Amino acid sequence: MEKKPLPFEPKLTLDCPSCGESILETLGWFKKTYSTCPNCGNGLAASQFRTIIAELEQAMDENVEKMLFGSVPTSCCGKEFPGC
Repeated sequence: MEKKPLPFEPKLTLDCPSCGESILETLGWFKKTYSTCPNCGNGLAASQFRTIIAELEQAMDENVEKMLFGSVPTSCCGKEFPGC
């Protein structure tokens, strides 16, 4: 059973490895085991997008942490963490 994307799932644009045209889809679409390029019709595997998706997810996680907690201090009272 295929999971339906969440209503707040981010959309992103990545280039098709076959034709080079931009594909605007949800993050989940790019993670599907197999899909078809809407531009050229060639088959696409999730592994073709794995590296860029991992980098984007890491960047999103870092941005969320920054929004929630602000910048993380590296020292206080003139001492370096964690000995502070």
